[in-house]
Amino acid sequence: MNPRWRPFLFADAYNPNGFPPGGPWARAQTTDGNVEGWVSALPQYNVCDLDITSLPPVKVDPPSGWVEPLDQSLDDGNFTDFPDIRWEVTFNPTYLVQISVRDRDYGRNDGDGIDNVDFTVYDQFGNRVYQKTEGRAMFCIFGGDNGCSPWVTGNGRTFWGQGGPAVEEGRHVININANTQDGDQVLWIYSVYLEVP
Repeated sequence: MNPRWRPFLFADAYNPNGFPPGGPWARAQTTDGNVEGWVSALPQYNVCDLDITSLPPVKVDPPSGWVEPLDQSLDDGNFTDFPDIRWEVTFNPTYLVQISVRDRDYGRNDGDGIDNVDFTVYDQFGNRVYQKTEGRAMFCIFGGDNGCSPWVTGNGRTFWGQGGPAVEEGRHVININANTQDGDQVLWIYSVYLEVP
């Protein structure tokens, strides 16, 4: 009998058993063998003493065409655990990403109740390529005093900030972590594909 498939829960213990050569995912099975599924192979999401890319390659079947809809009862901008946090994320080719975020218990303006925002970017192999803590409202990934600072460019290349590595084409994961004045942390995770001209 084949194990059943379902999304893994955060606390699931599992054994990886296959790796698709084209992406940062691993096929895995819970330690009791009852559930099989896919997990991110990026190191920030796994505690594993095994190089996941050394697993046997597996063929990924095309999707069945049916996706069960998610039950979404909250409006965008609300959290079950943080109902007073309001935000808007903007992606832009000039400055990549900016977040307006506030705690409405502290005020109505961008940045009210927020100490700072951490931006961390991982490449398609799970390597951290950029990190910045921004303490000024507007909260732009590359900072900025009057609007968001643009990408750093030079010699026909685009870089992850001043002195950072060159941007490589491919999928990237962007973690945006807002640290509130109440000591809470609110995390957004985005997966984006960056094309390099």
